[in-house]
Amino acid sequence: MIPRHGRLICLAAALCLWLPFAGNLLGPTAGHSTEENRSIAGFPQWPGSAGEWVRFPRRLEAYAEDNFGFRGAMVGAYSGLRYVARSPVNDKVAFGRNGWLYYAAADIFEQSRGQTYRAGGVADFVEVVVRLHDLVAARGGRMIVAMPPNRHSVATENLPRWALRFDGPTEYDAILRLLARRGVPAIDLRPVLEAGKAVGPVYRPRNTHWTRLGALLAVNAVAAELGRGDWRIDPAGVVIGATAAHGDLAGMIGVADIAPDIDTLLDLSAYRPAQVETTSLDDFLDQPSYIVETSNGGGTVLVMGDSFSRDIMADYFAAHAARYVWTHFRWCGFDWSLIERNLPATVIVMPVERYALCGADPGLPATAAAHGATDPPERRLTAR
Repeated sequence: MIPRHGRLICLAAALCLWLPFAGNLLGPTAGHSTEENRSIAGFPQWPGSAGEWVRFPRRLEAYAEDNFGFRGAMVGAYSGLRYVARSPVNDKVAFGRNGWLYYAAADIFEQSRGQTYRAGGVADFVEVVVRLHDLVAARGGRMIVAMPPNRHSVATENLPRWALRFDGPTEYDAILRLLARRGVPAIDLRPVLEAGKAVGPVYRPRNTHWTRLGALLAVNAVAAELGRGDWRIDPAGVVIGATAAHGDLAGMIGVADIAPDIDTLLDLSAYRPAQVETTSLDDFLDQPSYIVETSNGGGTVLVMGDSFSRDIMADYFAAHAARYVWTHFRWCGFDWSLIERNLPATVIVMPVERYALCGADPGLPATAAAHGATDPPERRLTAR
């Protein structure tokens, strides 16, 4: 016969086993987890074919793993413990020094340290940019390339110690060298941001992106290179402090709530146009293009970038341009017709260093070929 205390232990164990199920009854799990910075798997559709039946068990397993009761609390406690122990819960994030986190996927450390060189991707990127430059120039515009560097290339004082070895020229160096050879204006933002550390933080400690100050310093450098001193915004006049922000790297390891990120706080009220009208284009699911019409005089500024520029550059360029257009570079797969429709313009090409490579399709449609496409890049460019 089971003693009384044994029965109580069994009852407590049974209650613990049923707690996740009870949690599920309290409410559905959110479709997106802010803490983990990812989407939560939904219940899969019932299979309609033999192939879908084969994949159904794995999808059902993913749903069960993401949707058991009190999962958020359990994951949060587990992630917090791993964070204190400096042991990331996945291989996408590495611990740096002084509380900094670094993105670790996609060979980004090796790229910034000159330990990997993808000649085909570099060559394709340069060829696409050269043809874009020819198109912009033929339509009476100006173009400059200003790639935001990886945090790993500038925030080196906080890198993990195992990542401090640099092996020489990088893909960033090669792109600048090849563009100069082809006559395309480009600016190296690494020394600009390095010098900017004397002003304030240029990268965020627990986010993959630069600070608003870092972006402003880049804009000022581009303005100087283009001879547009009127575009410059003095950081001393707009930086008013710091503000807490969501850290996407902290979210990737589930500690965004206990390891908040920090960004620069700016006051740009003196630079805002009297009238601003923004139109969003339904052309790219994650980061659609948009157009800002202002009451300013002057021409059009068109920025081709990614998340480093999408939500921040309008504040700077719309302060001076009559029209500001932003579109995603899409790993060389951008919409050429959107560019053509908005020329003449000052075009600024600024995909971040880790995205300054082409995907499987280098993005040279017929409209681009009509503006000087000849030999494939492998026969026109040489890599180190």
